[in-house]
Amino acid sequence: MPTSKVQLRYRKAVKKHLKPFYANWMPGQERALGDYGTFKKGIFIRLGNIKDFGISFDEKIDNSLDDHNFSEGGSYSMQIIGGATAGDVGNASVEFKLESKSTVYFQALDAQSNEIENKVELGKRLIEGLKNGSIEWNKKWVIITELVDAGRTIAAVALENGASFELKADVNVPAESLMTDASVELGFTKTKNVGYQVSGQKMQILLGLSRVKGWFKPTLQPERVGIRKSTIEDMPIGEPVFEQFTDDIDAIE
Repeated sequence: MPTSKVQLRYRKAVKKHLKPFYANWMPGQERALGDYGTFKKGIFIRLGNIKDFGISFDEKIDNSLDDHNFSEGGSYSMQIIGGATAGDVGNASVEFKLESKSTVYFQALDAQSNEIENKVELGKRLIEGLKNGSIEWNKKWVIITELVDAGRTIAAVALENGASFELKADVNVPAESLMTDASVELGFTKTKNVGYQVSGQKMQILLGLSRVKGWFKPTLQPERVGIRKSTIEDMPIGEPVFEQFTDDIDAIE
């Protein structure tokens, strides 16, 4: 399977289980609140930041920490080997087996959200700029209005049935902490039929997106003398709104 399809499977699984968030691609790539750009097949391409238009905003940090753990497309099994007894310290490792070739495994520990405080006010200022012509905007652009960082992220996508991988800590730690303590760094030491893998500390993993909707409408203009082909123009319709972006990845053109 092409690498791009394996990676797309990861992005779709994250969207399904952690909606309304999308996966930050690539995981750990640094983003900032207010970044805007295109979003196609779950890949955000930054073009700038709305602060470039003179739109400022306050940030709100959620001090609570959450853990996210799921498998998509198939089941998995996990076994701690080496120091298997709770409290043991040694060269313990964790072995995973992914039963199906479509299995995606994902774990994010100590996930924390950071978001734009007043999205309504931001939307008003952006729409005002669109109306008075001080801001040029594309109907397909989205804005990052929320970011989620994780203390530690582990992910893997199987290529074939019976894929497997092993994770080992860089230092001696209690076996019970391998999959529960975000401060424990784990690295992939063995992989079999794994098409994509992630292991990292303090990574930006999720994006919350917003957009302007209702300001543009593709309108077919009739041919005129001297113009061979009809043209499509973006014409305003109704009152634009600023809303959370939640489209399915396959529906994004």
